[in-house]
Amino acid sequence: MRGISTGSHWGRWVLIAFDPAEPAWLRCLPFTVVLTASAAVIPVVGLDVLTPGLVAAGVALAVALPLIAALVPWDRSPAPVGLVVPILQILALLLVQLGSDASTGLVAANMLVPIVVLAVDQGRRGAVVASIGALVVTATPLALDTHDVDPGLAAARCVLLPAITLAVALAISEVVDRLEQRRVELERANARLATTREWIVELVNAAPDQAVLGLDADGVVNLCNPGAERLLGRPAEEVIGRLHVDDLGPPETARLNLDAVPEHGEVQDAELMRPDGTVRHVRVWTFRSPGLRDDPVPGFMLMATDISYEVEAREMQRQFTGLVSHELRTPVTSILGYLDLLRGDDDNLTEDQRESLGVIERSARRLLLLVSDLLLAAQVDAGRFRISVAPVDLVGLARASVAAATPTAASRGITLAADLPARAEVLGDFARLGQALDNLLTNAIKYSDRGDTVTVVVTQDESARRTRVAVVDTGRGIAADELPRLTERFFRSEEPTVQERFGVGLGLSIVATIVSAHDGRMEIDSTLGEGSSFAVLLPTDGPAAGG
Repeated sequence: MRGISTGSHWGRWVLIAFDPAEPAWLRCLPFTVVLTASAAVIPVVGLDVLTPGLVAAGVALAVALPLIAALVPWDRSPAPVGLVVPILQILALLLVQLGSDASTGLVAANMLVPIVVLAVDQGRRGAVVASIGALVVTATPLALDTHDVDPGLAAARCVLLPAITLAVALAISEVVDRLEQRRVELERANARLATTREWIVELVNAAPDQAVLGLDADGVVNLCNPGAERLLGRPAEEVIGRLHVDDLGPPETARLNLDAVPEHGEVQDAELMRPDGTVRHVRVWTFRSPGLRDDPVPGFMLMATDISYEVEAREMQRQFTGLVSHELRTPVTSILGYLDLLRGDDDNLTEDQRESLGVIERSARRLLLLVSDLLLAAQVDAGRFRISVAPVDLVGLARASVAAATPTAASRGITLAADLPARAEVLGDFARLGQALDNLLTNAIKYSDRGDTVTVVVTQDESARRTRVAVVDTGRGIAADELPRLTERFFRSEEPTVQERFGVGLGLSIVATIVSAHDGRMEIDSTLGEGSSFAVLLPTDGPAAGG
């Protein structure tokens, strides 16, 4: 019965007798006080003391019980030994009753303590012992004819008081069992909760590269793990309770709107200001932490990862891409210009010279296509990529791309074919769509072998107002696990046969960028050993934003 609250010191003192957590001698005191007081008021209320020696013996036994209880090692004794004190209490009550003309009400009042103690400590066994004790206390005076009581009433008392005692004791025992079960379950739940909390704390603290910050409902930091200390450049004691989330970033940056954080959280890139003035770029996942039942106001959790090196690498890559593309474009354009001059004197060239010029031109144009891809990538990174929308003849565009790729395909023994309608026109950027188709053709030729066929197929669905341009090859095919990554920038297959071919992994990512700008989509289908199909689906009426 641990934790019982009565709201008064008197009630708490009385309930000491029923609390197994209290010392045994202390639990005896309420009965001793009550029985001693009852014996003292017997003559006061007009009852007779028939045998003073028995009354004195009963009181003496009650007074001696705390001392007896203090001497017994209860924690090392068998459970049945716990019956001794309540039985002696019943015996003390019986002695007082035999030595006086005590009423049934007085007996019942004094029986309360041993009954409850037996039920609480001994369960059903204690309930039976309490019932027997009630029978003994009730029947013994009648059997010894010490009280002048009507036989019928005496018989009723001998039946009712033990029966009521048994029922009450069993009910108390059942309640105590349920409370004990709940207590055990609660202790287990608390233990699991404590273990989970320790595990979570250890997990949070063990994440060296993950900064975890807890915020209260007002945005003030109330949790800071070691990863956050390293990222912020401040010890936890300088952060917890002192810093607001708005104080974490540079003054000129946008503030985090905690009220707008969705239920499932959100991820965004931000900046953190360190005490030395340096700024770290971070990717932050912000989500709401649920409040407790007695404190329904939720807080927030911030999990931040330092992406400063990633941001710096992207910037260096952007600068390098722009620099290389601009530095390469001028000499490649010059090479192509001189090739045109040499071809102008074609009559004086031998067949070997013409073939050599063809090789040079194909290589230069391949390099120029790479430069165009690099320039487009730089424009995308800088946010300057735009398209100019105008009517585009896809049939003519496809024929031009096939014609431009034919020399390269022929030199490798690859057949180029085109399946084109009489007319197919869309609204789009002629140069960018041509670049996308050139990339698809170049990619298909690059990864096809002698004897394979590459076909350009253009179809137009007038009812759906969509146009499909597909480049289908009978080449080697692509592994299924690599298909989702084909449009990633600089991705190249790990297959040795792919690695041996020239390429930087930009072509398909450029195609995806151009198609996306036209509000279109790509469809890629491939089977190892059978070939691949790269299709571009474009809205016939052009992008919704008009470029």
